[in-house]
Amino acid sequence: MSKHRAVEPFELPEPHRAAFCSEAMTAARVLAELSGAVKMNYGIHGNVIPHVHLHLWPRHVDDPYDTGGIPADGVTFTRSDAELHRMGAALRTGFSAPAS
Repeated sequence: MSKHRAVEPFELPEPHRAAFCSEAMTAARVLAELSGAVKMNYGIHGNVIPHVHLHLWPRHVDDPYDTGGIPADGVTFTRSDAELHRMGAALRTGFSAPAS
């Protein structure tokens, strides 16, 4: 993970920018495999606290956001602590495993 601070991904020096993109795709792959997602959605915002970060949303056929956008102003879907722990463990393993 890059420790270089930036507001926009394009502001990252090339090695950090490449690492950000590569790590984002590793995280997306791990979460898609773990969750059985049929699609991954990606969001780079940073409006409230301007810094580079990425949101990943595993999407499922029966998820509550099957049409339209994911609302930013209300929690209508949550994951249990056990699910979040399992995702975190899978992400740590995914980042330590060689890419296939």
